[in-house]
Amino acid sequence: GRTGTPPLAVDDPSGVTGLRRSSLRAALHASVLGVPGVDAATVRLRGRLRPRAEIRAVTGFSDHGNLGEQVADAVYDRLEELDPVRVPEVAVRV
Repeated sequence: GRTGTPPLAVDDPSGVTGLRRSSLRAALHASVLGVPGVDAATVRLRGRLRPRAEIRAVTGFSDHGNLGEQVADAVYDRLEELDPVRVPEVAVRV
């Protein structure tokens, strides 16, 4: 059957490593909260074959400027560190 664990890329072709979806969501959530100006955030993971990460960031600033880009960059940096086999598409709303 299908597994609920997204695989991570590894150097050894005979080895398989995975990360639970809840752990991936928590890692992305922590990276979003690390962006200056973000007060709260929600992260939703959608899809398995074409994964998407939907992120909603809340800020107290009336003019958030490029905060959405900063959040997306932080998420992509964290995904690069984790190196999943299928990198989710990231959508950010501020």
